[in-house]
Amino acid sequence: MSQTKRIGGAYTITASGGTTIDSALVVTGNLTVSGTTTTVSTTNAAIKDNIVVYNDGESGAGVSGGSGKSGIEIDRGSVANAQFVFDEADDKFKIS
Repeated sequence: MSQTKRIGGAYTITASGGTTIDSALVVTGNLTVSGTTTTVSTTNAAIKDNIVVYNDGESGAGVSGGSGKSGIEIDRGSVANAQFVFDEADDKFKIS
């Protein structure tokens, strides 16, 4: 069943079991996602930002979470993952 809702002002959808959209979704305004984990499953991602900020919202002096490290990790399957991280312990970028 298809429905069209024309809303003036804020509109909240609350679903106790979750909500699934199984077709295209276009958001023409800003999108805010709040939660402890955000998962994006895609084949290719195109990001227009010149600078991507990791560890956003840090309130301490340096990187306090994640064992004092922040960066990029690549899952390599059955072998050790590769990382490019900033390590707060010695104030350096590390590649492993």
